Amino acid sequence: TGKLHWLKGEYDQALVALKDGLVRRRRIGDRRSISLSLNNLGLVYQDSGAFRQALDSFEQSLAIRRDIGDLVGVVTTLNNLGTICQDQREFAKALALFQEALDVAKQIGDRNRIALVLVNIGETHERMDQPEKAIEVLRQAEEQFDELGDKLGLADALRSLGKAHLVQGDLVKAREAA
Repeated sequence: TGKLHWLKGEYDQALVALKDGLVRRRRIGDRRSISLSLNNLGLVYQDSGAFRQALDSFEQSLAIRRDIGDLVGVVTTLNNLGTICQDQREFAKALALFQEALDVAKQIGDRNRIALVLVNIGETHERMDQPEKAIEVLRQAEEQFDELGDKLGLADALRSLGKAHLVQGDLVKAREAA
């Protein structure tokens, strides 16, 4: 129920339910489930603006995921850590985290996660006022999502591509992407 409360924007209720779930999972000792609970807590903290707690939750989750060899989880949590750094305008750190997530996603051949991380890398370059780099990376993400038939991911990549073209001053291409 914690994730449902989070999706509805009910952060206080989400935290109560997720913390309860974490306690239960710790009693059982299932490390994969513990890391998932920590990651979900991090998402709620992030969305509610509690970045310090989000970082702590994500870092705990990442340590467990690395330890148990959950590479899909490692990609997810590295990406989440990168988005916090991006929101905090720590762009170099965000890019390093996204690059590590991209490397692991490529290692396991997860094309959806590769494309997702590419969008975040592109958005970071756009925020750094590097539209040429952003466009290059976002075109790769667009191609991946298109090949995968992921319409929602494709829309996200195109929205970001439009913003990068706008930063570059190319209104025609920005409109086409949008």
